[in-house]
Amino acid sequence: MESNTVRVFYCDDDQDDQMLFREIERDSGKFELTLQSSGNELLLTLRKSEPLPDIIFLDLNMPRKNGIQVLREIRQMDKCQYVPVIVFSTSDSIDNIEKTRELGANLFITKPTSFMLMEKTIAHCVAIDWNKFKTTVNEYVYTAENKNDELYPI
Repeated sequence: MESNTVRVFYCDDDQDDQMLFREIERDSGKFELTLQSSGNELLLTLRKSEPLPDIIFLDLNMPRKNGIQVLREIRQMDKCQYVPVIVFSTSDSIDNIEKTRELGANLFITKPTSFMLMEKTIAHCVAIDWNKFKTTVNEYVYTAENKNDELYPI
């Protein structure tokens, strides 16, 4: 792995979404992907992982331990305090958006409905300089729109 390759963890119980994410990883060559199928698997991997991921993409709707519970535990781990967490979910519930922001997620993205938009969304997130990026209320929720091939905040 090159030193400028971004280490990405993606936690989602949906195998189809994992497959799409893996395909985007192969196509882009810009990040190295580690998949987890449950919140417990992600938490165990984080406890053992050295080095830590550069970004965590976290689904909300998972069995046993949902993304909100997992996010709370991630933010309680001293070593993961500053790892960027992107909530990446089919949900666009205002309650989920507010709760995840309160718990310390860095971005909230409703999963795009097309492969092209998903690819653009992930590329945008991987390209962010997380050492400088500071999420504001207005920039917390992102949506991918097919306008000039850009991401626009809601």
